[in-house]
Parts: sequence; C-alpha cells; structure tokens
Amino acid sequence: MLAELVERGYARLSMEGVAKRAGSGKSALYRRWRTKQEMVLAVLAGIGVPMADVADTGTLRGDLHATVVAVAEWLTEPPFSRIVPDLVAEATRTPELAEGIARTMRTRWSTGGWWCARPRSSRTTSTGSPTPCCAHWVRRPPEAP
Repeated sequence: MLAELVERGYARLSMEGVAKRAGSGKSALYRRWRTKQEMVLAVLAGIGVPMADVADTGTLRGDLHATVVAVAEWLTEPPFSRIVPDLVAEATRTPELAEGIARTMRTRWSTGGWWCARPRSSRTTSTGSPTPCCAHWVRRPPEAP
C-alpha cells in the first residue's frame, strides 16, 4: 500500500490499485478497512521515525539542533518526502482526512510511539540524574489535548 501511495498520491490512490499491486482482491482490503482513508491512516500509524543517533553536543541548543537535523533528513528521504507533502495538501482539502491524521498523531504521541532521537552518551548531572536533552523531551511527548 505504501508503494502505491508514493507512486499515485492520496487523491489517485484506489482500493483497486492497492489490491492489484498486492496480488489480492478488493474484498480482502475492504474486510480490513472500510475506506481508503482508513487504509492510509493505518499505514501512517505504522510508520514511525526511526531511532537516530544524535550527537551529544554538550548543550541543549546543540542537542535540539542535531535532533531537528536528524528528523529533517528522515523527512526528506523517499518515500516520506513524497507522502508527507501530498497528505498535507490533501488534508487542507479534506477535513475528515485532516482530523484522521491529527487523531493518529495524537495517539502515537500519547503512547510514546514516535521516538526520533537518542543520545550517544549518557551524561548525568551532579545528582546522578540524566542530563536534560532534546532526546528525552522527544521521547516524552506532552499530554495530548
């Protein structure tokens, strides 16, 4: 399904095209997902930012910068560089899709499903607790509204 989404985009994505590429029938897809939107949201929920080794720069500012660079690199790599802009554009035209994406993201964040960075070393403060860095903040998302 991911390959079909990358190749055709959300607007031209069809259950028939996905079934054909998968070598199955549309009925198999419809047993799992009622709509194209549900299918795309399921794929989106299954995609996570891979754990990236982020340099321990020694400063919060440096750690944040390294994390942003790591996430930006992930977002600019295929297939995500094609999927993300397409879904953002489609979400502006389709409120139901926008809400579905937002709900999927809130669920992933609230369950800690998307981690994007980890420090290379384990610095600690004078009390022995981990030094705050962006990796800890990314791993511990704010409460979902």
